[in-house]
Amino acid sequence: MKIKLLKPWGLANPGDVINPPPGVAQLLIERGIAELYEGEEQGFAGRWNKRVAYPPTPAVTKGRHGRK
Repeated sequence: MKIKLLKPWGLANPGDVINPPPGVAQLLIERGIAELYEGEEQGFAGRWNKRVAYPPTPAVTKGRHGRK
């Protein structure tokens, strides 16, 4: 069941079309966070697969700063 988000949810923004499990989709629709979507998917190009940028660990930064 594809739904279109009306409010932000998780990593998705309003207007994104997602395909959560049926129970989750029904709950989001009942709470007014999403609406049922029956069209062609647009504007959602794999946002779930984006990489999360973490700061480098201290071991990595130690050699980069030229410590003596």
